[in-house]
Amino acid sequence: MRDIDRLKYELAEALKSSEEYLNYKKCKDLLAEKPDIERSVDDMRRQTFELQNSEEFDNSFEAIDDFSRRFEIECSQDVANNFLKAEICLCRMVQEICKTIIEDIDFNLDFLK
Repeated sequence: MRDIDRLKYELAEALKSSEEYLNYKKCKDLLAEKPDIERSVDDMRRQTFELQNSEEFDNSFEAIDDFSRRFEIECSQDVANNFLKAEICLCRMVQEICKTIIEDIDFNLDFLK
């Protein structure tokens, strides 16, 4: 277990020095300078999470279009758009790490399908 503890902290440090994370932090700090936009972006992120994890979400183009229209103004702001892009890049990197680990240790997630 000591090796795993050491490696997880090394991985966290590697992530914190990655281009994706540094860009995310920069964009997050710039967004924090615009509290009104930051609140709107956080609201959008919260609603996105709730929508994606809702049992009623049918993943239809209509539902996605409606949601996108509601937050079109916020996302058109450069500071918001840059933050959201940076967040997606960081999330994808973390997802790839998790995917690699899950696949390599043969962890069964078939029940999620």
